[in-house]
Amino acid sequence: AKEARAAERQARLAAREGASRESLAPVPGASPALLARPAGSPVAASAQVPVEVPVAPVAAAPIATAPAQSVISAPAVSAAEPSAALQVAAAQVREALKRYRQVFRREALAPALAQVSEERFRRIGFDLFLMRGYTVEALEAQGVDGVATPATGEKERAFYVRTLRPAANGVLSASVQPQDITAFFLAIHARGGQLGTFITNAPFSDEAYDEFIRCSTKYPNILVDLVSGDELQDRLIAHRLGVVEGTNGLLELNGEYFAG
Repeated sequence: AKEARAAERQARLAAREGASRESLAPVPGASPALLARPAGSPVAASAQVPVEVPVAPVAAAPIATAPAQSVISAPAVSAAEPSAALQVAAAQVREALKRYRQVFRREALAPALAQVSEERFRRIGFDLFLMRGYTVEALEAQGVDGVATPATGEKERAFYVRTLRPAANGVLSASVQPQDITAFFLAIHARGGQLGTFITNAPFSDEAYDEFIRCSTKYPNILVDLVSGDELQDRLIAHRLGVVEGTNGLLELNGEYFAG
């Protein structure tokens, strides 16, 4: 009986030692100081809490990103288009400049073109090509006054130029007639040309336009540009030929250009 009780006591001691060794097993993330304390102490129990603490901020992270998105999208909202009042003002300025140009052409530029000599008018027509980098050669031929060749020297891109200020009974307000158009097309065709520009400060008559269509159909390889009236004046303004920009950007006539 004594031997049986002694064996039971040994078994209890062995079980108690095994439990104590399990309580002293290493805890992941725990410091050696915490491992040295008994498992049942308050400090040991609280030491397990920091293992779970890092999980809480991860769940709260998306909440912090919401304000950042609203801040990023704010500049897109602030980029506003011009106000309606500003657009109306800009349209009024464009309309005023358009009316001013029309008055300038009618009261200053058109009379200046009408008063120049025939030779000076021809030189003005040549200047429209010289300003674009062409070289111009005067031609003494019927129906054509000169040929403008580009800087590349390509003959197929050369423009044959006709300048005309038609007169009827000494008055320069007469219109261009169909025979003037016919003579121009024939002159270009005889020289194997493909491009032409007819420049005049007078209007083209209806019969001249009809002849232009007929010749364009007969000679489809020849392209002719008709320049008259407002179109001629607009090109002079664009190239600043006989026109200077005065105070506040307003146009002024260069009298010396037309007197030459």
